[in-house]
Amino acid sequence: MSKKKSPGDGKTVVSLVSADPISTLDYAPPGVVEVDANWVILDIAHQNGLTVIVPRWDSPSPDGLPNELYLYLNGTEVFHATYISPLTQPEFRPVIDPKYFSIDGAYRLTYETVTTGNHAYSDPRDLTVRRLPVVLLPEPLFTAANLWGYLNCLTIPPIWELVIVRIPLPTKISWEVDDELHLLWTGYKTLNGSGTALFSHTVIRKLTAQDVIGDYEFRITDFKNFIEPLEDGASVLAVYSIYHKGSLIAKSVPGLVKVDRVIPGESYFCGSEPWRVLNVDR
Repeated sequence: MSKKKSPGDGKTVVSLVSADPISTLDYAPPGVVEVDANWVILDIAHQNGLTVIVPRWDSPSPDGLPNELYLYLNGTEVFHATYISPLTQPEFRPVIDPKYFSIDGAYRLTYETVTTGNHAYSDPRDLTVRRLPVVLLPEPLFTAANLWGYLNCLTIPPIWELVIVRIPLPTKISWEVDDELHLLWTGYKTLNGSGTALFSHTVIRKLTAQDVIGDYEFRITDFKNFIEPLEDGASVLAVYSIYHKGSLIAKSVPGLVKVDRVIPGESYFCGSEPWRVLNVDR
């Protein structure tokens, strides 16, 4: 009798035709039709099902014998079908019933083939179900900005050392331990966060028990890449997002801070290389 393997087990299985372990093959992650660019499952899949693309495997059973295909979501079998060799189509498109992904969160899709007792498994495809509305949160705070909303050469701490972005403790939702907090930091050469971006950078932090009891602070310390391009009449837009179990649950209003690194009467900017050479003892 065969010993059926779940996707979470190791890669050694027991053959249908002998008790000796046999080697297995690995496939690339399956394709999926009804998802967006970030692999979030679209609403239409919650009506009609989720279409999975499985390319025809290279080592099918001999002609006249069955090939078994299994789909798993988070290790739970959600689809099974038998195909008799020869396999003539270039790919298979099984559909997963919406009942298997009805709850918001992260899902891991894998598939398994069984051909003449040989088991082979795909690498996982990570998917997200996000049907609850995303909560809008207040903007992040730039604690060192002056009354006019600027970071400049007199800012404390010095902007060539770090910029602090404070995330207020949310009140509309409760963030939890192991939630991910994302900060999108985008620089512009205009004062109002418009035009072509000079750079865009995302910082990701997994929240700890200490983090979730108060405000959170991101520290931008990479001056070269994410502050120095901002010289005169520049600005940054910062947006933070909260992800729970891989699903976006809240996103902030953009926060704007203006940046001015002009030194009156000089052709260089504070924090830049010429300024550092002349102020080595500062």
